[in-house]
Amino acid sequence: MQTVNKTDDQQVNTLELVLKEMLEEQQKANQLSIDQVSAINQLANRVNSFNEKLENQAIISPPVATKPIEDVLQTGIAKMEMIVASQPKNVIKKNQILLYPEQHADLFYKIIFKSWVPIFAVMLLIDRVHTVTMVL
Repeated sequence: MQTVNKTDDQQVNTLELVLKEMLEEQQKANQLSIDQVSAINQLANRVNSFNEKLENQAIISPPVATKPIEDVLQTGIAKMEMIVASQPKNVIKKNQILLYPEQHADLFYKIIFKSWVPIFAVMLLIDRVHTVTMVL
């Protein structure tokens, strides 16, 4: 019976050792999970603070100084105008006799028919009256 007790004691001791080791491993695993949770919480706090800083950040761009660009453009335009002005022009000589002007012909006809035609009509009437009075 002693051998059975000894083997039972040995089995109990072995079982106790195995259970102690499992308990230690479980405690280490629990400690690791606690450490992981605390690390995740710290990272979450950092991300939240970073997001708050991003939301509160006001981006102010400095005003653009366009004066130098405008000056360069103005000098370039002035140079182009000078180049165009210095180009030789085609000279066209026309010799023609016109009864009415090329531009604003409608205005010319208005002037003629409103003023000159009545004047000629009055002059013709005066001439007829004068010739009739001379005959009598």
